[in-house]
Amino acid sequence: MSDITGSPIAITTAPCVSVIIPAFNLGSLIVYSLESLINQGYQNWECIVVDDGSGDNTEEIVQSYVKRDKRIVYVYQKNGGLSKARNAGLSRARGAYIQFLDADDLIESRKLQCHVQYLENNPEVDIVYGDARYFRTECPGERRNSMSDIDLPWMPKVSGSGKEMQEALLRMNIMVVSAPLLRRRIIDRVGLFDEELPLLEDWDYWIRCAVRGGRFQYLDEDGALSLIRWRPNSLSKDRFEMRKQGLHLRHKWSKVLQDKSLIEYNETLLADSRGLFGVELIESGRLFGGMWLLLNASYKSSRWNESLKWIYSALVAPFAPRNNFQKIVSLPIKESLKLLLRGSE
Repeated sequence: MSDITGSPIAITTAPCVSVIIPAFNLGSLIVYSLESLINQGYQNWECIVVDDGSGDNTEEIVQSYVKRDKRIVYVYQKNGGLSKARNAGLSRARGAYIQFLDADDLIESRKLQCHVQYLENNPEVDIVYGDARYFRTECPGERRNSMSDIDLPWMPKVSGSGKEMQEALLRMNIMVVSAPLLRRRIIDRVGLFDEELPLLEDWDYWIRCAVRGGRFQYLDEDGALSLIRWRPNSLSKDRFEMRKQGLHLRHKWSKVLQDKSLIEYNETLLADSRGLFGVELIESGRLFGGMWLLLNASYKSSRWNESLKWIYSALVAPFAPRNNFQKIVSLPIKESLKLLLRGSE
């Protein structure tokens, strides 16, 4: 921001919102993220860009913005991953509210305005979040509900606290990392991101917020979407690693949850996670490791139909084509056997 002479204007009052942007080799894209922030209708913010050991021109690009807008701060650290970068930003944040934003994503112009206003008017709410849309770099105007083959909404749009919210979050991650605006008080209560998690660290954080009593609110407002850039090399596209990390998280949560019924529910989902990861192992050529996980999932599952599915999958794994195993597992047993028999002809 500058005055009519072109000189930078320093923000002298404490910022209301701290925007934390971790960046790793995204110099060509972070421009768009910073512009989406500068173009916000709400202007009382600071932005902390944490360069996670980039080897490209990220520093040069961000420093050019720092010279023009004193609200933007550049911080460098040796490469340590997303969680460590977000934690470095949190340690420097001064705002009453926290907004996370990845260096290749955007937020619509009313995002901060709508969410700050809601939290100001509803002091009992700790986390307000909105919807997200996806776009490809070559199609910047694209607004998809998801990037799966069938373009359907995936966010459950749930609100609340306590057991209800924990159960919803155990079932699935309910939002992308840039969707929420968080009060500083919930950050102080929950602590930092788990730096041992290379993936799904945001999902883990929302679970921890819910366990510590955080109240979530979904808010549907025009012009307040998070816009997620879908790239071929996105971390979130590595299904094998996502399954592996999901299994690790459920083991971790079994030690964090306090409600007995939620612990049992997580154990059921943990059995399913073992089975799904077993399928991934088999498709990647690790037959015996995958079979062991499938048998383990069958033993641990509390639902007889799921238990039967996993043991059947383990038994047919040596005879099934690896590139079609996911489909064989997902079909009813009768249809799956027909597919197997056709493949052996």
